[in-house]
Amino acid sequence: MSEGVGEAAGNEGSEAGEEVDRRGRIEFVRVLLAGGSCALELGRVERLVADPEITRVPRSSPVIAGITAVGGDIAPVVDGRTLLGPSSRAPDDAPTLLLLDRGDGTRAAGLLVDEVAGIETYHVDRVTPVAGSGDRQPWVDREWCRAVVAPDADGRPIGVLDPRTVLETAAERSHSP
Repeated sequence: MSEGVGEAAGNEGSEAGEEVDRRGRIEFVRVLLAGGSCALELGRVERLVADPEITRVPRSSPVIAGITAVGGDIAPVVDGRTLLGPSSRAPDDAPTLLLLDRGDGTRAAGLLVDEVAGIETYHVDRVTPVAGSGDRQPWVDREWCRAVVAPDADGRPIGVLDPRTVLETAAERSHSP
């Protein structure tokens, strides 16, 4: 993972030297996006790139930030800040690129976020499908969240994004007039 990604508050990690049973726990990359906080399963994030080089594709939808070169391959990049709502950062602030595993064997794709808050571990009992999650942030209801982590120390639930759905939604919106 890239420099600056570390453990965040609310993490169910271990004390120094204390051994933790990882069974029944899921690791997430927590990101700040569209004025809120959401997460992706760690296993679906291949790489983090701070201040990425992205080439804009002429006449593409604002949801498509462009393309980027990754290890000799070209990957499409979705602007999650545009897709999920207004960003809380200035347009000239450097975003972070998450290179995502689509989960279907096809090449990776990128997702721009405002910031990576850290890697957090939660017990599976704190993770529920969106339909059964009760109160949540307004954007957690959206079609691209597959689950919700029970409220954190700040009392806010965390939407768990489904990379495939986010990328499919971006593709659909990129073809809309």
